[in-house]
Amino acid sequence: MFSWPNLDSYWYQKEHDSMITQQYYAGLSNCNYFYNYIYHSFPPCATADSFCMRVNAIPKAFIVPIENECRSDSMHIKVALCGAAPYHFDLYKDSVFFNSYISYNDTLPISIFEEGIYQVKSVVDASPNNGIDSKNIL
Repeated sequence: MFSWPNLDSYWYQKEHDSMITQQYYAGLSNCNYFYNYIYHSFPPCATADSFCMRVNAIPKAFIVPIENECRSDSMHIKVALCGAAPYHFDLYKDSVFFNSYISYNDTLPISIFEEGIYQVKSVVDASPNNGIDSKNIL
């Protein structure tokens, strides 16, 4: 969340007038910009609260290894999902699309039979928000 003031120092005023930061982050669903709050103050609490609730509502994916279930020919992982079911997501291996999944629960066990770096991308849930990709797992 960015709040750019009017009537503040030279650099803040320059950012306020040019909207460089807003243009740089254009298209991201988890950024908001507020202008004309005097002397570098944040907008009212209701605005900040609605921003935080919206960011927290974005679907997220986490890859978790399932302990004590590793076999010589495979690894078992659990994809944990936050948001509102049903979920749709893509699994990537070494930055290349590997498989697509649908889950009606907030966790989905997956067996992996090939070595590589895996990541969940393109998470979509019942909300209109685009999801946040998982961290890589090796």
